[in-house]
Amino acid sequence: MIKIFSLILFFLSAVCISRAEEIFPASQIKAGMKGTTYTVLQGTNVVPLETEILGVSEDYLGPGKDLIIAKLVDEKTKLTGAVHGMSGSPLYIDGKLVGALSRRIAMFEKDGHCGFTPIADMLTINQKAKNVKIASHPKRFFPGYSWLQNDEKSGWLSVPLSMSGVSGYAKKIIDKIWEGSGFFMASGGGGRGQSQPGAELLPGAPVSVALLTGDLHMAGTGTVTWRQGDQLLAFGHPMFGWGDVELPLCEAEIVSTVPSYEMPYKLANVRRTVGTLTQDRLSAVGGVVGPMPTLPRYRVTVQWENQQSKVYEGNFVSHELLTPVILASLVGSVLLENDEASAKWSVALKGQLALKGHEPLNFDAFSSGNERDVMGLIFGVAQRG
Repeated sequence: MIKIFSLILFFLSAVCISRAEEIFPASQIKAGMKGTTYTVLQGTNVVPLETEILGVSEDYLGPGKDLIIAKLVDEKTKLTGAVHGMSGSPLYIDGKLVGALSRRIAMFEKDGHCGFTPIADMLTINQKAKNVKIASHPKRFFPGYSWLQNDEKSGWLSVPLSMSGVSGYAKKIIDKIWEGSGFFMASGGGGRGQSQPGAELLPGAPVSVALLTGDLHMAGTGTVTWRQGDQLLAFGHPMFGWGDVELPLCEAEIVSTVPSYEMPYKLANVRRTVGTLTQDRLSAVGGVVGPMPTLPRYRVTVQWENQQSKVYEGNFVSHELLTPVILASLVGSVLLENDEASAKWSVALKGQLALKGHEPLNFDAFSSGNERDVMGLIFGVAQRG
């Protein structure tokens, strides 16, 4: 049976925690030292992980950019090693901050080998300009192209993405949309409690960077490394590598740490927005707790044949490369989130993207056929955006 429905889109644009940390210099690190890595494996409680220092790999990340090589030897990580979502978990030696967990050295072996970005390199991003600007990117990388820098070949721990309503047909399409991005689309992951508190953004706690909020949500989750006052650093590597950014910074809770030889990861629920991510650099991401970013609004109405319409509302991140991918993910999610979806169907899409200072961009498309045909319509949203 072919399902028929219309989809109407309307997008509105909008235009001191603790004392200063003592630092353990990377130059003083020696093989055989014992340290402790802090992270959340479930819920909101930060737990310690025994860590053995193996040494320092000089110029691993570039000229003058070393990588601390260590091994998680804790019983709690015996089955997982370093997992995607642990990015930013702080490492301490003798109570002094050493750096942030940022890499898996071995892809499949579970012997715990991992890399830590020195905290001295991370702290330099706080010296960047305070004025938030969205970087200019002349090229269009969508879809199917490695348009982000944190791909698997780099060795960085991926940032697990969670998005509401993604299962079955939807997950297949969302995975395709983000193919080549270097992000890992985690199965499930909630966002209904976006007004509820999560773990306080202190070292070792989970932190989410939201791309889509409201009735539908999308966010990537890592770990806080350092906080002083309202300033914080996380991840130990880039999210996108785009320099000055303006993205919602959210609290989170960890549902579970999922063991897997291929792709172990943290499954997270995103909670309330508490600040803004302002820096996305090679050694870390950084942000401020308190000020909130101003985001455009979306409103999507889905009308299945002979059924009452359903409306989704919220906000999305404004960025010339990222926004088209987010909107395509949004459309794919609402099309395929319920039992009306089937192998063959017809889709009518009508909508408008309103941009301040520009003529509205209208959407008017129709597709009938199988999953591949509908996917082409969804990709069309991104390409026009």
